[in-house]
Amino acid sequence: MRSRIGTSSLNCVNREDLDLAAMSLHAIEELNMSECEHTYWDILVRTIDNAYERPVETYTTFVLLYNTPSRWTHDEFQAFIDPHNVVAQILLAHFIAVQAILTPILYLERVGFQGVDAPTCVLSWIEGIYRNVPPHLRHHAEWPRQVSRYPFMRFLGQRDMDYFDEEALALVLDVDTSELM
Repeated sequence: MRSRIGTSSLNCVNREDLDLAAMSLHAIEELNMSECEHTYWDILVRTIDNAYERPVETYTTFVLLYNTPSRWTHDEFQAFIDPHNVVAQILLAHFIAVQAILTPILYLERVGFQGVDAPTCVLSWIEGIYRNVPPHLRHHAEWPRQVSRYPFMRFLGQRDMDYFDEEALALVLDVDTSELM
């Protein structure tokens, strides 16, 4: 991944998205988090901090989000995935949104694979999380909800949604872009 990220023209994440992610993550710091939840939140924050200038560190920090729950006890993990754990649900919505905005980096995992699954395939889960969060806390899931409604091309750094360079993307990813649309 280090060499893929270092040589890709797609590894630049939209700074506006990073700013919005940082603001949203900062706002949820006020929630009453367990130690595990706070650890997860901290990794999300570090991932966003790295994404401004350090794509390799962004990737390695993001991967920690997958590995961290394996260090928790069974009870801690059960508490985190409990659909009634509102704080964890808000964190998971942020995880999904962060994964989406990091598409320019995370896509590089799939280079050369058939049937590229976009890191954005679980975006629809955010709406369900949003609906399950009590109304007085929904503002904490608003940024992920906005991300879930972005056009896919935005995740690949396309500013002009009327023009999308499919051939350039296909060369970088070594995929058939018809699978992405």
